[in-house]
Amino acid sequence: MRKGLVRAGLGRAGPGRDGSRGQDAQARAAIGETVAVLRRYVVQETFGPLKGILRTLAYGLAGSLLLGVGSVVLLLALLRALQTETASAFAGSWSFAPFLISALAALAAAAGATVLGLRGAHRTRAVGSAVEGDVPAAGGRAVAVAPGGEPS
Repeated sequence: MRKGLVRAGLGRAGPGRDGSRGQDAQARAAIGETVAVLRRYVVQETFGPLKGILRTLAYGLAGSLLLGVGSVVLLLALLRALQTETASAFAGSWSFAPFLISALAALAAAAGATVLGLRGAHRTRAVGSAVEGDVPAAGGRAVAVAPGGEPS
């Protein structure tokens, strides 16, 4: 029974009987090479961009930390300058005024940064929101293009 399976190509063939050992080795080598290429591709397409994102995130966190510390130092400098240079003007019942002025300066800086950040995010979203088939017009706005090539 076993010899019949081997002759039909369904059993295990010895070396050199029908050449299937060489083909098996070639198939295994091809599969191994395919797996290696696929592994390299997955690593390249996932870890490469991930490293870039993490690097950008690290720079952003470091920059925001430094800006925060610098802003606090500047606000303390403003408070100290108001307290020392205007001591006679803000004496007595007006001693809260330097603190109020410093707090208002902090709020104004935060509001200005928020407005600039939102304006920048809006511009980025508007430019990046073009869908397939849209062509940027002269003003930077996306214009829908009909299949015939004419703007709609």
